[in-house]
Amino acid sequence: MPSRLALVMILVIGEDAGILGGYHPVRKLRRMGTACLAATIRVGSNRDAELVGPGPCRRGTSDAWPQAGRCEGVSEDNVSVIPAVTVAQMREVDRIMVDELHIELLQMMENAGRCLAAHTRRWLSGQVAGRQVVVLAGRGGNGGGGLVAARRLTIWGASAAVVLGHSRSEVRGVPAHQLEILGRMGVPVWTPEQSPPDALAHADAILDALIGYSLQGPPREPIASLIRAANRAHAPVIALDVPSGLDGDSGRAFDPTITAATTLTLALPKAGLLRPAARQWVGDLYLADISVPAQVYQRLGIETGPVFAASDIVPVPADARGEPA
Repeated sequence: MPSRLALVMILVIGEDAGILGGYHPVRKLRRMGTACLAATIRVGSNRDAELVGPGPCRRGTSDAWPQAGRCEGVSEDNVSVIPAVTVAQMREVDRIMVDELHIELLQMMENAGRCLAAHTRRWLSGQVAGRQVVVLAGRGGNGGGGLVAARRLTIWGASAAVVLGHSRSEVRGVPAHQLEILGRMGVPVWTPEQSPPDALAHADAILDALIGYSLQGPPREPIASLIRAANRAHAPVIALDVPSGLDGDSGRAFDPTITAATTLTLALPKAGLLRPAARQWVGDLYLADISVPAQVYQRLGIETGPVFAASDIVPVPADARGEPA
């Protein structure tokens, strides 16, 4: 059963904050220690932010997750709460989305891939035309999000290519649909055996979409070799949801684990990403909107508030992270 939630609180307001462009650099941060690890980030119209103090947290119970902490979604001064979730909770979020709300995996995958492509564009100084981007893609939903990002980046003028972590025959369902689209577009897609030896050497960015939160033990071959090759490359690695090789609950880094320059986690941060020991693998942590309605989180006793009111992507500042309770 899930343990208590770790919390980060971010105020996502600002008159000039645009969709997908409203990233807010943080300054004047000071570490706050509270029982639920809450910190309040105020973001003004000039896109600066300040960690000004602990936010309110109310503990309680939920029928679905009786051991989970419960925090209010919006504080008295309209600060939105971003609670971290366990892997088990995120699996339940995905189930409710598909089984009960009929928000299909394809829709969530499109949202994840679009945000990953936009985050990559931002990481490459806002211009991807002519830039070489290599996507490392697994066979599951995380890999499917990477394939969507490859399509988007190609449309925006990037020279994108994909290295699969499995054979083509092992990619099924919605990810296989995304793979077929790339084939029809002429985007290069290689299996580990087919990829050129220097596939990563000339990349301007490497996208890690190999495993996600479904990790079970140390990565196996051929994915392990892809992770090591990405870590040896000079290009920044941008991880989707969770760096491959990192446990989403404990933050334990298996051998090998992607060393990401930045991680774009989806829906809500996974608890392991917030642990101090995980920071060297996670890099700069951002949160992306994949269109999870508030009522889905409420089923689990989680209140979030309008986290993405100003942007589809919001930062989770390093100084606001700490050991989950």
